[in-house]
This record gives sequence, C-alpha cells and structure tokens, in this order.
Amino acid sequence: MKAGYINTSDPDHGFVVIDDEYPGNFSISRGYRVYPRFSVPHMSISSRGLVYSQECSILKYIITLTNDGNRPLGPIFVRTSFPSGTSFLNSSISPFELTPRYANWSISYLSVGESFNTNLGLEITKRKDSYSSSSRAITVYPVIRTYEIDGKVFQTSSDRRLSASNSSLLDVNWSRCGQQILSAAYSASSDSKNPKIINYRLMVENLGDDNLRANITVRLPDAMRFINSTSSYEKLAEDSFFWTIDKLNAGKKRSISFMAKAEDNGFYLSNASVTAISLDDGREMASSQVIAPVMVGKTVYSITPTAWQDWCPCDENLLGKLSWNETSAKSGDDLGCVCD
Repeated sequence: MKAGYINTSDPDHGFVVIDDEYPGNFSISRGYRVYPRFSVPHMSISSRGLVYSQECSILKYIITLTNDGNRPLGPIFVRTSFPSGTSFLNSSISPFELTPRYANWSISYLSVGESFNTNLGLEITKRKDSYSSSSRAITVYPVIRTYEIDGKVFQTSSDRRLSASNSSLLDVNWSRCGQQILSAAYSASSDSKNPKIINYRLMVENLGDDNLRANITVRLPDAMRFINSTSSYEKLAEDSFFWTIDKLNAGKKRSISFMAKAEDNGFYLSNASVTAISLDDGREMASSQVIAPVMVGKTVYSITPTAWQDWCPCDENLLGKLSWNETSAKSGDDLGCVCD
C-alpha cells in the first residue's frame, strides 16, 4: 500500500511517499488527518483532566496546542487557569509566570501540523463534584503586502494577532477514593512596601472525624532567607523549618505564618509537607504536599522576531495581568511592555 503527502514543514523534501507491505489475508483500516486544516493561520488548544483513583489527591491535565493553519507560528504564549480547590504541583515545562491561580508558558515555535503537549499536575486541596479550567493561547505573525506604484514594487509589513481558547469541565467520581482527612493550602505574597519581603501562610483543615496533630515541614528555595514566624518553630537546616500544630480538632482549621526575604528578583517555589497524626493512638492518618509560588520583581522575556517589537501580550487581555518587561534581544531596547 502506498500513501503520499506534501511535507509543508520541510520544503527541501517536498512530496513524501510511504510504502507499506503487509503479508497475509486481512483487512486494514486507517484514518489520516491532513494538515493544514485551514487555509489561513490558525491554532487550536484543548485540555483534558483526570483524577487517578490511585492518586486521589492529584488532578492532572494535558494541554494540547496544535498549529492547524497554513504557516508556522511562534513564539506562542499560553495561559492556563487552575480550578478552585487546587494548587500547582508540577508541570512538564517550566512556566515563565506562576501564581496561585494560573500559569503562563511560552512555546517557541510550531510548524504546520505540529502539536505540543504540556502536562500539568495540581494538588487537590478540596474535593469537589467538578473542576473547571480554561486555557488561552496568543501569538503574532507578520503579513507582507506587495503593491506597485508607477512601475515600482513596494512592500509593507503589518502584524496580525492570533488567539485560541478552550474551557473544560471535569466531573469527578470520588466513590473509589477514601475519605479525605486533611486539606492544606499554601500561599505566598509579596509585601506591598518591600516586594522582596514574602509573607507565607499555610492553612490546614481537619476534614475527618478524629482529633489530630499536624507536623509541618517547610523548605525555602535558594536565595530566600527566613526572617521570623508568628508561631514557635524549629530550624532543621539553613533552608528547612518545622512547626507543630498540637491540636487540630475534627472540622477545624489552623494556620501558620512566617516571613522570608528574597535576595534577588525572580521566580521562587517553596515546598511544604504536612503530616496528620491521630491524638488517640499516634497513627499517621494523612499527609499532603503543597507548593507556594511567588514572583519577585519583573520577568524578562527575550524575543527576536521584528513583528513582536511593538507588541505586548498583555495588550490582548488574554494572558491576564502579567508582571514582566518584554525586551527585544535584537536591539536590547526596553519596549516598555510592563503590565501592572
């Protein structure tokens, strides 16, 4: 059986022929998706969520961005919102901005027909019947027009913005999961007067029927210095600290708060682990791992295409309020792309 297609992403190879041979007596059924699906620049984005019964504390998303138009695209900026009742755990690529409620990624280039997957892991801090999330992508591509005046040929270039969005709703069946005993939420925020001073807060809630004791271990990121805490603590190492909530009764919430200082501007992730111990018999009842992201100062993102030099992603109001300063790697001039 022979099949052929035009390889638009690699014009040097042109028409590609696939020749397959199958010995035996049987039938073959194949399905093909031919790109480009659209005769104009176009991209599509989708997301799929799943809670594994073996890991009832983790919600996983696969976010797929596809260039199904007729020309290569890049860079592309993607923002994904986190459902309420969840917090960031990990992702297959590092976001250039991460807040408690959303993350922003950048994808440098997608050829025609190419797709890119981002795997996102979220910690479930509160069990709900359903979780909703939205993803948005935006890029810019140049359009060149040629015209003739008095026998002379002229060209003009202008920028076109291209966007795609998707919303997903995941219904969850918790029947295969045991009772959730512990809920933990960890957050970080910059001080309004001194942005390098970070206020951390970790809230734990006893969702079970037994009275508990909560052991909390926090690890600060590199270049972050501990200042003080509102509760008694123990210093385990230069970057690790330990708290104990002696009594966390059934249905009650307790929290710890502390302050730290960042040495430089940048993106910081602090990890915390919470272990719940029964006050009756000393058994470990539950545990939780949570992360608190914080951005200190501005994120500098380098770009090279000329088409981007007068455009800021935040102008489109699709990526939300960013805190970055977009700089052209070609000229090194500040473009003034600062979104408060």
